[in-house]
Parts: sequence; C-alpha cells; structure tokens
Amino acid sequence: MLGIDVILQKANVLASRCAGDRVPDNLLSMVLAHLRRHHDVKATLKLLRDLPNSPFARRTSSTERQLRRLGEHVSEAISSNKASWEEAAWIVGWARRLVQSYASGSRVNR
Repeated sequence: MLGIDVILQKANVLASRCAGDRVPDNLLSMVLAHLRRHHDVKATLKLLRDLPNSPFARRTSSTERQLRRLGEHVSEAISSNKASWEEAAWIVGWARRLVQSYASGSRVNR
C-alpha cells in the first residue's frame, strides 16, 4: 500500500512531465475514468499502449504524440510499485489537477 506522500510525489512528477510534453488534462481525465470504471490497472495500461495506434490518435497532428507520452508517463507512475487501482486513480486524479498549474506556468508547492 502506497502512503499519501508517495502518491502525491508520483502525481507531482506525472503532472510536470505531462505539462512539459503538452499533454492536456482531459487525457488524464480519460485515464482516471477508465480506472474508476474498470478497477483494473492492467486494462488501463493496455488501453494506453493501444491508443497511439487507434483512429482516435489521428484527430490532430499532435494527438498521437500526446497519447504516446501520456502512456509512457502514466505507465511509469502507476506500474512501478504495483499500485492498486485505487492508488493509481489517486495518482492520476491529483496529477490531473496539478497539470493545469504546471501548464499555466504557476509553481506548485509541495
């Protein structure tokens, strides 16, 4: 079981990486919704691996890159410690909130 400090640290790193790669927060919302609906980290990671090759990825010229980066960053954040679906949802949910601050150039205090 991950402690709240670890969850917030992982969320902070995930948010800063997503903001740096210009991954919109609505994509993190999609990941969070999938985790909450299916309660399955492995299924969510599979979705993230498959999305860059889907027709959805060709919506704009940057969508495929954003989806690829999203998959890399989320996978790193939630699979390294074998997080439960609840812990993964906490990490992604907090990252979704924080990424807006990083994207706007604001500093987030820890």
